[in-house]
Amino acid sequence: MARIIGLDLGKARTGIAVTDPTQTIVSPVGTIKAKNEDDLTSNIKIFVNQYKPESVVVGIPRSMDGSTGNMAKWAEKFRRQLEKELDIPVKGWDERMSTVSAKRILRENTKSDTNNYGDDAVSAAVILESYMAYHNRKI
Repeated sequence: MARIIGLDLGKARTGIAVTDPTQTIVSPVGTIKAKNEDDLTSNIKIFVNQYKPESVVVGIPRSMDGSTGNMAKWAEKFRRQLEKELDIPVKGWDERMSTVSAKRILRENTKSDTNNYGDDAVSAAVILESYMAYHNRKI
C-alpha cells in the first residue's frame, strides 16, 4: 500500500495533506503559495516525489446544489493537466463544506498541531478523509 495525497486547490494557496503508508491516518503537511499554474504544478511535484503516493485527490469546489462554477471548472481542468504531468491517478472529489469543517477543527483545536498548517492544509485533510471514508478505507 502507498500513501495518497489530498489537495485543497486555490489560485493563491493550495493545502496539502497525506495519508500514512497504510492509509490509516491523514495529516495536513503544508501549504503551497504559487504564482501561477506552472509554479503550483512544480511545487506539487516536490510533495509527490517526497511522499511517493499511489494517487492524488483534488478537491472540486462544487456549489451547494452540485453545480460547477468557475472555480470548480478551473479545478477540474487543473486536475486533468496534473494527471498528465504526474503519471499517477489524480482524482476529483467534491469538497463542499471542507473549508467550514476545517475552520471548525481549527477553532476546536487551537492548541493542536493542526493549527500550524492553517485552513488550507486542514481543508486538504478533510477532503482526503472524506474521500477515504467514502471508498471504505481504514479512515
